[in-house]
Amino acid sequence: MNTIYYGEDEYFKIVDDIAKDIFYKRMISIFGAGFTVGEKTNFGKIVPSGGQFMKYMIDEILKYEDNYPITELAELEFYELSSIYFETMEENNINIKKIFKELL
Repeated sequence: MNTIYYGEDEYFKIVDDIAKDIFYKRMISIFGAGFTVGEKTNFGKIVPSGGQFMKYMIDEILKYEDNYPITELAELEFYELSSIYFETMEENNINIKKIFKELL
């Protein structure tokens, strides 16, 4: 991984470099960063916002777990909720890669 430094006046160069890296598949978008929200994925789906994905995770957790009140889950930070989500999916032998492919 390389670190590239830009000056404050190089906004369009940054945008151009990011666009090229995404196009040539040299960049992995970071889930939750927000700059891809609403964009179409390679699988023809739309990238959800962090809030939309949190709602999805809550719905999925509640399918398998009944010991979490929905109000408690809704108050968690994204990273806290995602930890519970991944633990729940793992405990129930749910294939996360397949879910992400179907979702995204």
